Amino acid sequence: MVTREDISAELEKLCDSGKLTLDEYQRLKRIFEIGKQAFCKECGKPIPVGSLYCKYCGDQQGVVQTAYCEECGKQIPSGSNRCPYCSDKQGAP
Repeated sequence: MVTREDISAELEKLCDSGKLTLDEYQRLKRIFEIGKQAFCKECGKPIPVGSLYCKYCGDQQGVVQTAYCEECGKQIPSGSNRCPYCSDKQGAP
């Protein structure tokens, strides 16, 4: 399974090799980073993962803290034993 780190490293390699322009790299990086954000349940604007309040509308967000799956990189509730998307065991040695 490809991780977020793998994708990020590959984007950097493409940029360094000249196969990807700096503008293209920055655009793809912004798109990629959106996956690491949460969205306000009231106004829908992007907010940092785990925020208690929306910085745009002030709406209180849920108290559920989130983490990212070690295998697929999707956002999951922190403390999860398994990822609900790929079933990977979390925190496995």
